[in-house]
Amino acid sequence: MILHAVWPKGRTSEFAADCHVGLEGWFTLELIHARTGLVVRQLHFRNLITNLGLNLLGSATLNTILSHFAVGTSSAAPDVAQVALGAQAGSTNSNGGFADLASAWGVGNAYAFGRRTRVFTEAQANGALTEVGILDASNNLFCRSLIKDALGDATTIVKTSEYQLRIDYEPRLYPPNVWGDYTFDASLNGVTQTFTGRPLGTGNAGAWNVFNFGGAPNTDTPQISVNNFAFCALATDAALRTASSTSAFAVAATSRVNTTYIADSHYREQTQEWSGAVANGTNYFLYGWNGLNATFQLLFPAAFAKTNTFKFQVVSRAHWARRP
Repeated sequence: MILHAVWPKGRTSEFAADCHVGLEGWFTLELIHARTGLVVRQLHFRNLITNLGLNLLGSATLNTILSHFAVGTSSAAPDVAQVALGAQAGSTNSNGGFADLASAWGVGNAYAFGRRTRVFTEAQANGALTEVGILDASNNLFCRSLIKDALGDATTIVKTSEYQLRIDYEPRLYPPNVWGDYTFDASLNGVTQTFTGRPLGTGNAGAWNVFNFGGAPNTDTPQISVNNFAFCALATDAALRTASSTSAFAVAATSRVNTTYIADSHYREQTQEWSGAVANGTNYFLYGWNGLNATFQLLFPAAFAKTNTFKFQVVSRAHWARRP
């Protein structure tokens, strides 16, 4: 889950922009008879992202994090504090010839998702398998789950040298409020005002590029994906754009400064500034998450009259957490 907040100079929270983006992942396991290609068993279930996994998102994208898929034989329940499988039986980063599905929409555009595949061959990870997880290239555990049946109960897959095991992992991003507009009241310059928010990109799954989710904030051109935390840009529009829009915001910042990620904080910050002649005479500002292919906008309720002698500064913070 992502929550964006805008902070004034002085570090006192003036208002929080109510923009929650849910993150979750699903495993699909298929036990395949190697000689005939028949799928003997198929299972589909949700994972648990570990505390270590949340920290990985502070400095790396999912494309980097989702490196090795691992299986094991422990029946211990998943716990957020775990840093490894209980009893790892094997891991692989081989895709078995299956390319990633980089970005697509789920049913009704309720979420954007990607898909990554890893395959254990006949000689790998044989045994009574009860757990599955994902590791980065340095063996940091991003997520873990017991292997579960259709009822959500723990089960065992018995893999022998007759079988291959194919594992698909589907990371999902859920847009806020299922694309609907929403309003909230907050204090701005000591006055309670009504703000309006609207997610963007309903027609462009690439704007919600799942595998690029996470990572250090970008300091240059805002990125196409939902992740790189090029937090905001400005536009001169006096109204919100359509939910399908992903067009660029018009007024680029004169500077961006990023904080370094602090372990266990689960947020990144970026300060953007518009100074000198930039953004003068603008009556309204749109707060845009990512800018180039925008994924979120916020309409300030009051005009900001700016001249060369003023600067406009926004400190944005992106938080992330497990989706409930």
